[in-house]
This record gives sequence, structure tokens and C-alpha cells, in this order.
Amino acid sequence: MNAASRSLLRSAEPLWRGLLPFLAAGCLQGAVVVFNPNGGSGTSPSVSFSPNNQFNLPINTLTRGGYTFAYWNTAADGSGVDYADGASVSPSGDLILYAQWNRPTAATRATSVVTSRDGSKVYVISGNSLQLFDSANGETLASVTTATDSRALALSPDGRRLYVTG
Repeated sequence: MNAASRSLLRSAEPLWRGLLPFLAAGCLQGAVVVFNPNGGSGTSPSVSFSPNNQFNLPINTLTRGGYTFAYWNTAADGSGVDYADGASVSPSGDLILYAQWNRPTAATRATSVVTSRDGSKVYVISGNSLQLFDSANGETLASVTTATDSRALALSPDGRRLYVTG
């Protein structure tokens, strides 16, 4: 070590000596949770945290056309550990969470499904909401919801008119 290096080390000594208790306690050691949209779009900022300290995951803001967000998982294919949206967690280190998506189906979501005459669009009615999907890629083109849950939506038999009932 040359004289310049020793001088630099001596001048920095008060700084690193002051940090030693924090380093020993792990206070300056950090980890990060990264959120992967996994086919979705949008951005979700990563979260920095101290390992093994409990915190809540942020609520998902990512979207995917024709899908609904289901939960987070440590594997892109959903084979890892599941985490609910906003769950309280205390990971021991860095974590990558992949969005898991559910594709709504007519059987689970709708009381009525109508396809446009040319087959390019699908109208799905469930209670007080109507969604319009592109048949080719499942992308949501439009969504309408009535102001109160006591009202319901219905299409005319020919599929050309939308009615609010109740």
C-alpha cells in the first residue's frame, strides 16, 4: 500500500467506523422485490426492504387485455409460492414476483354471451356490467357498469340493443 492509499484510508476511517454498528446489525443490508407483468402491461415499481422484516406488497396496477389479475407467484408458470395482492410478507432476500392472470370465461363470468354478426366481437353481460372483447385476441375493447348493483343489463334478442333493467 502506498502513502496516498494509507492517507485516503485514514481520512475515511471515521466514516466506516461510524457505519460498523449499522452493518453489524444488518440495517444497511437491503433486498428488493421486483414485479414482473408476465404477459401484462404497465409498470409496478420494485420495493426495497430489510430482509426478514414484515411489510405489505403493493396492490397490483398491471393490466392484461381480456384477463383479470389473480395473484403473484415466484415462478412465471405459477408453480412457485403464491402471494395474494397486498399480502403481508417477510422475505429473507431478493424476490421476483410474476403476475398470474385468469382469463374470464363465459361460464364463470356471464349471464349472457352474444357474438357480433361478423364474429369479430363478443359481448359478455354479467349482472350490472357489460364487457366487449375482441374475438381474435381476447382484448377488452369496452366495459360498462350501471351505477347500482340492483340494476342489471340485458341485450335485445337480436343483440343490437342494450337495456338497463331493474
